[in-house]
Amino acid sequence: MSAGMIVLAFFVGIIAILLLITLHEFGHFIVAKLCGAYVYEFSIGFGPALKTWKGEETWIVLRAFPLGGYVSIASDRSDPPKGREDDAEKVPDSRKMDYIARWKKALFILAGPVMNMVIAIVMISIIFMATLQKTDDMSFYGNRYDQGQIAYNLIKDDIKGKNKESFEQNDQHATITGWEVVLAKKDVDMTKFLPDYNHVTPEFYTNAKDNGYIVKFSNLPELKRIFGKDENGLVKELSNNNSFIYQNENPEVAVDYTKLVYNFIDNFKSDKLKITEADKEIVGEDYYSAIRFSYGMLNNGLYDGKFITENDSNNLHTQFSTPYVDSNNIKKTENFVLNGKHSSVGVKAPTRYFKNTTVAYGYSWKEFGNQSIAILKAFGLLFTGHITQLAGPVGVANQTAQMLTSAPTFFLYVAGLSANLFVLNLIPIPPLDGYKFFENAVEACIKKEIPQKAKIWMYTIGGLAFAALFIVITIKDLVVG
Repeated sequence: MSAGMIVLAFFVGIIAILLLITLHEFGHFIVAKLCGAYVYEFSIGFGPALKTWKGEETWIVLRAFPLGGYVSIASDRSDPPKGREDDAEKVPDSRKMDYIARWKKALFILAGPVMNMVIAIVMISIIFMATLQKTDDMSFYGNRYDQGQIAYNLIKDDIKGKNKESFEQNDQHATITGWEVVLAKKDVDMTKFLPDYNHVTPEFYTNAKDNGYIVKFSNLPELKRIFGKDENGLVKELSNNNSFIYQNENPEVAVDYTKLVYNFIDNFKSDKLKITEADKEIVGEDYYSAIRFSYGMLNNGLYDGKFITENDSNNLHTQFSTPYVDSNNIKKTENFVLNGKHSSVGVKAPTRYFKNTTVAYGYSWKEFGNQSIAILKAFGLLFTGHITQLAGPVGVANQTAQMLTSAPTFFLYVAGLSANLFVLNLIPIPPLDGYKFFENAVEACIKKEIPQKAKIWMYTIGGLAFAALFIVITIKDLVVG
């Protein structure tokens, strides 16, 4: 990514956050007005004033440092803004924040986060209803492909060989349902043991050693039909102490992408694929590794993940297995990394499609909930010493640069930022709105004010803690990238 793109993304990200914070403060401002409070100033940013628009009661001020904003309301506990001293003397007590009813204060405090919630839901809804899709959705069924990589080449060639429709890298009609990795002697042609890839026999697995190859890992759906499952839900153990996992309990529905991709990641990192001395006794030192995939065809399953089915005795979905990838394109390594001509398996997160605008609108609420839960989880990791999922200005710049590829992607990202602000501001830590709401509730219960000195201490400690966190996250973004 170019330096110019990073700089552009930094400013775009800052402007987006400034706009969201301004709208957050506008929520406070509107409710303060509705509750009858006397609002001196609606400030955009901090520091010296650059431009002031003077209304009959409220001044709108644009300030030098675009790091947020605030609403200045008349109160006996704080001085009025510079230039409003004469006005302060004329404000009746009934319009000061100190004397406004507790329930009105609560509404005023919640108005900012609620504004961020509304912005997030409106933006997400508009994007989903206009496009009827959400790209790169790891929680949806199926997968897309990286052109030229292992999975794409094998499935494309297999579909072409079966005289089926054309296949492109973003085509989700063919979705992976399982995969299998073998080690074989250099002079062993794996394809001769699989004359029909769609009907694997038990002998293929039980006679593997005698034929000069080892099935290191497999979770092809066919295995469940052939061997059945044990009490742990695993396909019954075969030869060489390898357990074969069937990853989908419902053979008529595709697995979601998260389950699929982590199945790849977890098993490539596990000991199941480690090449042992016992393996080498079977395949020799000059072995090769190979991989194949099973896949199913979706039709309307693009909406619900259901495969095209056949009316056969087993009531299984239409299932195909690819040939093994050409061994000449695979580089042998001890840790089983496939890094030869085809450098990766090459699967990507799918696009979630919506049947109509009603479905799209309904899912926008779920998406908002997912975004909110994600930031809560990230914030919760702070208490375990993990800050990798939080981002400062540099991190936001990097994220923004990645989201500038298309308008829907960018605006969905901004909506996510608004959802994050909604949740973060509800956390009961000073000086956030969540703490102010809690403080107001406590005072309502005990029917008296918390001592001002205690409040100052709490807000000072909270402010310093957030400043320290901001510095740490910024350093993390610079060091880790």
